[in-house]
Amino acid sequence: MKFHANYREAEALQLKAALLLYGGSKGIDFASVHEPLKDQCGAPYLDSGRPVTMEFLRTLAQELGMGLRAEILPPEVLVRTPERTVW
Repeated sequence: MKFHANYREAEALQLKAALLLYGGSKGIDFASVHEPLKDQCGAPYLDSGRPVTMEFLRTLAQELGMGLRAEILPPEVLVRTPERTVW
């Protein structure tokens, strides 16, 4: 199995958003997304959150590379998803 990660051009990473998950012992019940802000001294903190929407999750998945581009696969490949390839 090969793993490849493409981080585009080398640049400093910045906090874009924080996803907070809430729940109990039976799983996650609620999620909120928070934008990072800076106080007067420049220290980061999280703004009040808003509920996670399906549109946010679609955008997140796309930006994390979960979309599949069209490609020609060998006949041995049975299934190809963003998470796995079965041959």
